[in-house]
Amino acid sequence: MGREAYRFLDFLGRAGMTYWQILPLTPTGYGDSPYQSVSAFAGNPYLIDLDDAASFLSVSLPDLYHLSNEEECRIDYEKQSLEKERVLRTLFSRCEGLSNTEDYQRFMREEASWLLPYGRFMAYRRKNGMRPWQEWTACDFSEEEEREADYQYFLQYLFFHQYQELRRYANDHGIRIIGDMPLYVSLDSADVWEQRDLFLLDESGMPYEVAGVPPDLFSEDGQKWGNPLYEWKRMEEDGFSWWKRRIAHMLKLYDSVRIDHFIGLVNYYAIPARSPTAREGEWRKAPGEKLLECLHTMSDSLIAEDLGVVNEEVIRVRDRFGLPGMKILQFAFSGDSQNPFLPYCYEKNSIVYGGTHDNETLLGYFSGASEEELSYACRYLGIEAKNPALVAKAIVRAGYASVSDTVIMSMQDLMGLDNSARINTPSTVSGNWQYRLPYDWEDRVDARELKDLARLYGRVRPL
Repeated sequence: MGREAYRFLDFLGRAGMTYWQILPLTPTGYGDSPYQSVSAFAGNPYLIDLDDAASFLSVSLPDLYHLSNEEECRIDYEKQSLEKERVLRTLFSRCEGLSNTEDYQRFMREEASWLLPYGRFMAYRRKNGMRPWQEWTACDFSEEEEREADYQYFLQYLFFHQYQELRRYANDHGIRIIGDMPLYVSLDSADVWEQRDLFLLDESGMPYEVAGVPPDLFSEDGQKWGNPLYEWKRMEEDGFSWWKRRIAHMLKLYDSVRIDHFIGLVNYYAIPARSPTAREGEWRKAPGEKLLECLHTMSDSLIAEDLGVVNEEVIRVRDRFGLPGMKILQFAFSGDSQNPFLPYCYEKNSIVYGGTHDNETLLGYFSGASEEELSYACRYLGIEAKNPALVAKAIVRAGYASVSDTVIMSMQDLMGLDNSARINTPSTVSGNWQYRLPYDWEDRVDARELKDLARLYGRVRPL
């Protein structure tokens, strides 16, 4: 969240952008995924800028920290956890009086409902060798655990201070941030540990059914995510208070909130926990409409990630609350002229993407597309040569030209990169969530060309 993030925001301004959509800001968990976090509320300490932190705290950085020599386009999570952790703990030891300041105490008061349980959870977790909470044996809160909890509060204070400064800069320059809210939370999380009655767990704290999706284009066995399912009846009885707190927190962070796996609020897929694949699951009904009646009064800036098994009920609920859905151009050219992802099938209240974080890059996808699909894409887009790079570039233009209110493209696609820049492959663990922009990214994207597209298709933001 240091100078590179501000440089990126300056680029967005020059390119005529209005939105910056980001992945969840929560700490990464199993498989380095931000969708398997130890908290649905906490910020990721890896994103803290150390130079800014030292300046803000008026302390000196430890000698010889070297985080900049990682492989250029890959995040080394192990190095982050070792080197950055060492520096952050040193900073913590050098600002003992911070907890007595008015700003710090205000932060602790305002965020206490999630922050205090999170701090205790992380302290116990460290004491128990980072094992899942169901395996903990040592749960006494000694002076050592209290010190560890204080360190976790310190990290969150730094994170939210830096992030709010960054968001303020974005908003002041006409950029609104779209954040991603995973529908489910991780089993090994402070959220489940703190409020077990809100989840379908057995007496040992283990789920007897877990979340996922049935077999689809990504996996012939489906996707078994392993997240615990919600105890919807219990949540409904107390007026969805946990969800209200969660959305209120998201709105402190983001200008708009994308509800990931929106279909799970209407119909959720329950998989027996002991099943080796997702094939044995079944669909159940969720009280999403009643939940959205509560949440929609809090914000009119919710977005439905309505991909997957979308039935008429999902569409009805989405449209009742006026939530924009998602259109994926990468899916548009398999099939015929009735493919709902073709631009002329869009409605205005929608957001069009080249692809999502779960897809191949546009260049990667069309480099491996069938002859039939590539030919159809070329004919639709008016390209004579069957060149995947030209198709990928034309798709960006097609998004801008579409009737959708908003068009969002990944930086990988704006740079015309192949699948070596892919960020996530669903149903796999190794090698995901590691991509980061190359140091010369600004030389690979023409901001003036993007702003010209925005002008050409009426997407220049008002002054």
